[in-house]
Amino acid sequence: MSVAGTSVLIGDKVFSRPAHGWSGNVNPSATLTPSGIGTGQASSPATLVTTSVSVPASGCVTGCPAQAAAVTRPQQRWAGHLHTVRVVKMISDTGVLPAALAGPDLFLSGGDDVRVYRLSGTRNPSPH
Repeated sequence: MSVAGTSVLIGDKVFSRPAHGWSGNVNPSATLTPSGIGTGQASSPATLVTTSVSVPASGCVTGCPAQAAAVTRPQQRWAGHLHTVRVVKMISDTGVLPAALAGPDLFLSGGDDVRVYRLSGTRNPSPH
């Protein structure tokens, strides 16, 4: 789960704070596709990032393929079905890929180090 501003990302669902505030049952305002998003999430008011790791039955003995996908908010609000775009492929030594956003910087850690990428839209991040 990740919270930014008036939006909450839980799994592949985006919830926006209703006019009457956070109370009662709140329906998602948007859904990210492809779904099945896994191990990490990060958000800022205008960008959502999800991560996933492919872990075989034998575990991550020599590292597991991992990726981060991002989507930017369309038209000032989260709504409808939003298609994520893979922005980073890497190896995770731990089987998870935690993520954090600070402005245009995306922080990912699949082991003992943290990698920082500068997002430019949702395509072609550059190592920072």
